[in-house]
Amino acid sequence: MNDEQTRETMNEWMRRARIDYALLYSQLYIAYNSWYQRVTQAATNRDAVQILKKRFMIWIEYTEYRALKSLRAPFHKLVAYTNKRPYQHSNTYWIGSFVNDNDWKGLIECWYLVRCRLLHGKSVDETILRLSYETLYAFMTEITQRMNTPYFIGEDWNVDMVSLPVRHDLRAFTTFDSVLIVDDMNAS
Repeated sequence: MNDEQTRETMNEWMRRARIDYALLYSQLYIAYNSWYQRVTQAATNRDAVQILKKRFMIWIEYTEYRALKSLRAPFHKLVAYTNKRPYQHSNTYWIGSFVNDNDWKGLIECWYLVRCRLLHGKSVDETILRLSYETLYAFMTEITQRMNTPYFIGEDWNVDMVSLPVRHDLRAFTTFDSVLIVDDMNAS
């Protein structure tokens, strides 16, 4: 193989080895979408996102450092990145940056915005795409782990109850509902 062929082969395999975050994010979002449509029972994705921002105990557990530990590092990076370079877009639901590392409502909107931009063929900042993938992956890992726990109380998929099961409390939680609870009166 001559130098030019080596260069072409090397470049081709480097291109093939590049991680396609747009594809991975889209596939991951399908899992997220199927979960949130089931637990919110919302008619539209926008309605589901609005419900997600109001009803989830998992975010209280996150702010209290009791859940989603693997989300902290990529979320912190996403917060830092967008605070330096707010994400420019025309969405009225998210300002393009985060209030702090506990701004889970902003994170939910960021995930949805990235999904919409990919779905509609618009560009997405590569760093935001990668960090959105990493944060959504951490979230969905926790959701799937909770869904696979042995705790189960019936088949009610509504969004009325949920938290991490307490060891001394043998009440079980519906697996898909194991991240939901109370309405947040201050939710937007």
